[in-house]
Amino acid sequence: MAKKSRSQNAALPHGTQTLADFQQIRALAHPLRLRILGLLVREPRTTKQVADLLGENHTKLYHHVQELERAKVIRLTETRQKRGTVEKYYQATAALFRPAPSVLSPTRDANDKPSGLEAMLNAILDAGRADVLAYAQKDGLQRGSKKGLIAGRLLIKGSRVKALKTVRRQISRAIDALLAQGAKERAHKRGARKQRKRTYALTIILLPTDAI
Repeated sequence: MAKKSRSQNAALPHGTQTLADFQQIRALAHPLRLRILGLLVREPRTTKQVADLLGENHTKLYHHVQELERAKVIRLTETRQKRGTVEKYYQATAALFRPAPSVLSPTRDANDKPSGLEAMLNAILDAGRADVLAYAQKDGLQRGSKKGLIAGRLLIKGSRVKALKTVRRQISRAIDALLAQGAKERAHKRGARKQRKRTYALTIILLPTDAI
């Protein structure tokens, strides 16, 4: 039986962590690191376990895990002795992460590096793009199947309240359509084996587009 040695409290992360350092923002400005962080929010995992869930080579992920640990958005929570090796379990330091206003400068610095805001947006949009491309490759979207995918761009004219109500209505309709589709599939596949659990991604950006 593997021996356990807890280095820190491994309770599930909660609350929001403010990213006050540009290096933290830059560490998260990578779609693969965001996916790694998402898995480590749910429960402590080793780099190999994360790699298996993402379908990546585990040696490729070591550098990214180290960068996230250096940025202090994940931490070592447990070590286990197993077959002469040491398994290291990492977990996110919070359930949500947000940049501090001080790093959200709309300008570039003297070295022409992306601002905190630009890095954050690049990370979010790149992660969304990577998720869609991975879905297309694995689930046959390129062959015409669009099951489970909601994508679109919506422009709304009116007040902020109207915009929020419209977004809520559109999302509700899309969810209702997916639920109805799922019910039909289950009806046709009665007696079939239970569907595997999957991880779903949702990316939402709502902002006024008029010039200020």
